[in-house]
Amino acid sequence: MCGLIPIIYRNMNYPSHIKATIHEISGNFHKEKLTIKYPYSLHTECSYGKRIFCKNIVDKFNHIKDAQKDNVPQL
Repeated sequence: MCGLIPIIYRNMNYPSHIKATIHEISGNFHKEKLTIKYPYSLHTECSYGKRIFCKNIVDKFNHIKDAQKDNVPQL
């Protein structure tokens, strides 16, 4: 059986009987390095503003590199 996994996101509060232990981490393609010290879920899309993708990360992935329009990710 599948179920939803609660994710800790910013200041979101769940009812007291729901225990979230995984953090949502912004790991967008314009960042080169992340330092994470706890269980996480990686969020990669940042489509609300212009970004220039980090070449070290996306150069091998044309479908990701091409998924931007006017430097706004379209993933």
